Amino acid sequence: LGQAAARLRAKLGESLASIQKYDVPLPRATTSSLDALHSYALALDEDRLVARVGAIPHLKRAIELDPNFALAQALLSGVYANARQTALAPQYSKRAFELRDRVSERERFFISWRYYHDATLDWDKAFELARTWTATYPREAFAFNSLGASYNALGQFEQAIQALETASRLDPSFVAPLESLAPTLIALNRSADVREIVRRVGRLQPDLLSLRRF
Repeated sequence: LGQAAARLRAKLGESLASIQKYDVPLPRATTSSLDALHSYALALDEDRLVARVGAIPHLKRAIELDPNFALAQALLSGVYANARQTALAPQYSKRAFELRDRVSERERFFISWRYYHDATLDWDKAFELARTWTATYPREAFAFNSLGASYNALGQFEQAIQALETASRLDPSFVAPLESLAPTLIALNRSADVREIVRRVGRLQPDLLSLRRF
């Protein structure tokens, strides 16, 4: 659909520079609004369930266009939580959770994860969800990243390392698992391994501030 739209816009005389600027691949998400889906796509990091820097306006626009866009609600909750604006996150994760029966199974896992992580802080349920998620989608890097976060929250650091390394192996350019690995390794007094993680992140994202303290 995105490719067809780009061809049509070219035929109608739109410049190549304009087409390339706005030609964003449409992600997998449940919404009744194509415009909302496009706004949501602008927020994503290469179709991952991770938002780009500056994603908040795009996600808010997507929700404005479709108030029942559950995945956009959940992702906005995640953006706020990751930005340490935790007071803003729960309203969006709760709303997404209320809408979870309207979406696909893959979306429902992410929505439930954000609800347990951002709204209820229920790590036992988050852990069980993440275990089921990784079993159902064994190629889903974000699922293993979530499992690693759950293990960390429960103090099971060795298991967290295994899950986070799996997430990184499934998606080598996904920075989040490596960000989580550094403090996990520090908890286990593995400082030499932390330096290697910092080097790996530096190759992927040299300007990442969160690891400069290590």
